[in-house]
Amino acid sequence: MDIDNILSTRLEELQQKFPTRFSKSIYVLKAVHDNVPTGWKERLIEARRKGNGQRVILIPYNIEGLHWIGILLKFETDRKIELAQLMDPVEYSDFSPEKLGNELKEIYPDTLLRWTYVEKHRDVQQSASITIKNLLKAAEEVQLTYERGTGMRYSNDQTFNDQIAGSLLIE
Repeated sequence: MDIDNILSTRLEELQQKFPTRFSKSIYVLKAVHDNVPTGWKERLIEARRKGNGQRVILIPYNIEGLHWIGILLKFETDRKIELAQLMDPVEYSDFSPEKLGNELKEIYPDTLLRWTYVEKHRDVQQSASITIKNLLKAAEEVQLTYERGTGMRYSNDQTFNDQIAGSLLIE
């Protein structure tokens, strides 16, 4: 599955359909695979160089070829991450993010990788589609917090609900 291309396509569709809800810069980086030793560090460095100022970076991460998780980085400035979220959609997952968190701290010393509650499923084979959905939902929520913080008008209605999100995903 080409998760980063699917994620990018869905994000573009949402940005076109809901331009005011996705008005800040959001970038999807190429997926990281845990069997590539330097992949995560490379994406973290790429995230620093991608765009400037306030922005959101979405990174799909593959574990052992089948299990997908999502990582969202919200940059406050060019080099400062305000929020780093890890989203594991597999219920009862035994994935440990310690290595990811440690490597994140090497490049961004003041940043902690935090778990965030997301939709989950027991079937690891569903993790790619749920990760896409979770990353897009999180990106929208971050957009709303940007707007709240600036005093701009925003809607409490979110783009996503189960029906809409389900129709946006490719199985």
